[in-house]
Formats: sequence, structure tokens, C-alpha cells
Amino acid sequence: KEQLEKVEKKYPHLMYNIRGMGLYQGFSVPSPSLKSRLQEIALQQESLLLLGAGPTTIRLRPALIVSEDEIRLFGQKLLSSLNTLAAE
Repeated sequence: KEQLEKVEKKYPHLMYNIRGMGLYQGFSVPSPSLKSRLQEIALQQESLLLLGAGPTTIRLRPALIVSEDEIRLFGQKLLSSLNTLAAE
């Protein structure tokens, strides 16, 4: 959750309402089109699969054996994806 909160502080207009328990987290984006574009950017540029849940929600379901380094890498990739989205 800490990684998501760091990213949210930089892009509160693109990512908000972080929620969940443990590794199972989610967040909202402003519109279905931005959700789709973020998923596309993350997959194509960062090899990061972001799962959709409803029209404006992204959910995260990592392997339960994920390391802290992998969580930090996820945060970097999500931030990079949002950097690209914000620049469009």
C-alpha cells in the first residue's frame, strides 16, 4: 500500500481511492478510457499487467510470495506508466 500511496501523491488527479487488504489492493482512475489507456501503457511499456474491476477500478493481485524488491519495482513501473499517461 505504501508504494501506491507514493504514486498517488504525485498523480492524485489520475489515481485515487486506494483500498484493499494486504497484497490485494485496488485504486480508482477518473474514467473508463483512462483506465484502459493506463492498462495498455503498463503492459506495452513496462510488462506490467494491471487487472480491471468495474469501469474505473484497477486491482492488484500479485503472487503471495512476492518480495519487497518486487513490490518496489512494481511501484516504479506504475509511476513510469502514469508519467507516460500524464504526458499524453
